[in-house]
Amino acid sequence: MIKGIDIGNYATKDEKENSFISKITYTGNILGSQYNLELNDSMYVVGEGNFDTEYRKVEKENYIKLLYAMLAISTQSNNIELVLGLPISQYKQDKDTLKNRVKENFHLKGKLNGVNKEYFITDVEVYPEGIAALDYDYEGIIVDIGGLTTDCCLVNNINNRRKIDNPVSLSEGTLNLYSNFINVINGRFGLDLKVKDVERIISHGLYIKGEKQNISFAIDIFKEYLENLIRELNLQYSLKTNNIVFTGGGSILLAKPIMNRLPYAGIQDNPVFNNAKGFYREGRRIWAI
Repeated sequence: MIKGIDIGNYATKDEKENSFISKITYTGNILGSQYNLELNDSMYVVGEGNFDTEYRKVEKENYIKLLYAMLAISTQSNNIELVLGLPISQYKQDKDTLKNRVKENFHLKGKLNGVNKEYFITDVEVYPEGIAALDYDYEGIIVDIGGLTTDCCLVNNINNRRKIDNPVSLSEGTLNLYSNFINVINGRFGLDLKVKDVERIISHGLYIKGEKQNISFAIDIFKEYLENLIRELNLQYSLKTNNIVFTGGGSILLAKPIMNRLPYAGIQDNPVFNNAKGFYREGRRIWAI
């Protein structure tokens, strides 16, 4: 079976739109957890614990556990042809290393919520994140706002082959923004809110003892990030003469300010899952008969 899995810094997704937060811990609320995982004779709770802030994806401690968890959640097939992704800036350097790491763990056997789950990864390919989300005929700038990085490049089609020019990676993504946002909220109001509270506050506002608070000072964090991003894009590319499209989970968070500042830009439909769907599409191109 062909699988496209996007193991992101914030969330792990597949082509069927299964997803969970990219956290795994040895301890947690076993009884209250949605996914309890057993792998290599160790027990884990999926979706609890701390985010792994390791910049290089291939070095993430829990990468194989997250991969196994998604397979266990999403498929009953035992033999897997797998496409994974790396940020554009890490692709050339780490592609073979990631493939070798997965091949070393080609046989994954354990349990999910007490049910036996066994997989054989018969083949694996790695594809650049962001690029995977594009239509094959797209030419222009792609900006992938991920959990810990924002990756950009210019894509051209030459003789029906994609050419990636001037890849740029910024070491800031939604996790950094969420952390900064919640820190200034906590500092201003003397609270102990967590990163998981950010989306609720952005959507519904911050209420303390029934009174809605002014959080415009914290929202400025997102505006400042976008202005810095646009400045970098202007330095690296011609925004006026190239198409530009945004993808990744951060493009949902920043959709309104992006369109206010760059009304000619596009934001991909379903940007959270587009990388995983693109990986699957690439797998079909390689392996489907």
